[in-house]
Amino acid sequence: MKDDALIDANIIDVLKRIESVSDNKARVYLLTPPEYYCPTKKASLGNYVTFYRVSEACSTAGYGVTQQAAKALIHINTPLRWEADCGGMFNLLYGLEILSLIPPAITDGDTDKEGSGLEQ
Repeated sequence: MKDDALIDANIIDVLKRIESVSDNKARVYLLTPPEYYCPTKKASLGNYVTFYRVSEACSTAGYGVTQQAAKALIHINTPLRWEADCGGMFNLLYGLEILSLIPPAITDGDTDKEGSGLEQ
């Protein structure tokens, strides 16, 4: 998680709900708001915890990765080729499912990117 991330009070419940999913799919659960998402492709984990399918993993201040996705990422990204934000590449080439939580549980505290070394 980034050091400037702002964490919502419901983060523990969201993480527990992700942990309880047992479908063995290679998924990356973005806990941050997406730039774009598909409103018809969603995975509801109960109550307010709904993830929507996205094609990119931009501004990933926080995320969860299933064990299957972690294994796939190690396999396809060793040696290191792409940064974590390349979700579109991971999805397109390797079939990893990228989902984003709406409303988000983590937001970027550096909204204007003034303090970001990555942006520079």
